[in-house]
Amino acid sequence: MVNSNQFIRHELKTPIGTIKGYISMLEEGDYGELNLTEEQKIIFQKIKVNLESLIEKTNTLLPDPL
Repeated sequence: MVNSNQFIRHELKTPIGTIKGYISMLEEGDYGELNLTEEQKIIFQKIKVNLESLIEKTNTLLPDPL
């Protein structure tokens, strides 16, 4: 039986993983070259930093069950 923490963790980690995957594909040029302006580059970097922060917080608050 899945407890509530495992359920919440799964519900958060699934979209986080998807977002992280799309960021990676954009960076690797899978959808073509990104011709970002300097402002867009700053925003893209903020998205990446905030996503990593969200991942860290999720892992801290809802650690993997042993």
